[in-house]
Amino acid sequence: MLCQEVSAETFVVDPAQSSITLSGSVANNPIQEQSAGSLTSMFDGTLELTVGTSTVSFPGSSQLLVRTNGSWEPGPAGVAGSAPADFGAKASNPFLGSAKAALRNLRLDITSPDVQLSGGSFAAGGLVFKFIAVQTPTPPSAFDYAVTSVFGNFNDTYVLNGLATNQIVTQATLTTVGGDKVLTIPLDIRYPLTLLNPNDTLLVIKGAIVAKSSSGPGLVIGGISAGTPGQVSLTWVSDPNQHFQVLGTTNLQNWGVAAPDVTSTTTNYSWSTPTTGGSGFFQLGKP
Repeated sequence: MLCQEVSAETFVVDPAQSSITLSGSVANNPIQEQSAGSLTSMFDGTLELTVGTSTVSFPGSSQLLVRTNGSWEPGPAGVAGSAPADFGAKASNPFLGSAKAALRNLRLDITSPDVQLSGGSFAAGGLVFKFIAVQTPTPPSAFDYAVTSVFGNFNDTYVLNGLATNQIVTQATLTTVGGDKVLTIPLDIRYPLTLLNPNDTLLVIKGAIVAKSSSGPGLVIGGISAGTPGQVSLTWVSDPNQHFQVLGTTNLQNWGVAAPDVTSTTTNYSWSTPTTGGSGFFQLGKP
């Protein structure tokens, strides 16, 4: 049985240090500002990070929210007028016409497998950013656009969903500053989409996320033991009344649910299973 002590921690994003810019293209034409500052914003929210002795991973359930930075054209659904938005962009072509776009209600999650942590640094390239699906009445992440061209006028909303991989080559860092853990992730996120023709629009978000954790780990795994004959036990500490799921495998490729819901009214959690006589690996997460 293999186990390393890991902690699941929540980091709070520092908006003042998490500035981002939007670039790319709309209908194959370079994105420009609608007005000064319309392509610059910042992140709010929280990051969920699992930290091991020599690895880190993002299990999901992070909430990255882009702040509204002004009122931009077009309005929701591409209608005439302006409305609050996170970014305001425009593009033009003397032969084809012009386009305006407003990005609204941007919400992102981050996921990753285990990434090697060495000297307080880990690879930021390859982290996967996912637009968070929301339920009515919360509006979805949206790209509202209006195009004026020799082929006609088009306006609509493109609901942003799916995945975009961070393509940055700079390392992310996890350090301790004045008693706080500080997580810094440089960004080069690229998200293609289709407006008039396949993949004719590219959204590029660059900048950095800086988040801090000062509350200590919300989950600490003590280890896996075989103290009772014929039994393997997993113990951990977390806040009371949490719900956890245990996954198991014998080959590190095909994982199955070993325990769908483990909870406790105290800070001490445990789970046991009979041994099978072979190698076994276990993973703890949220249902």
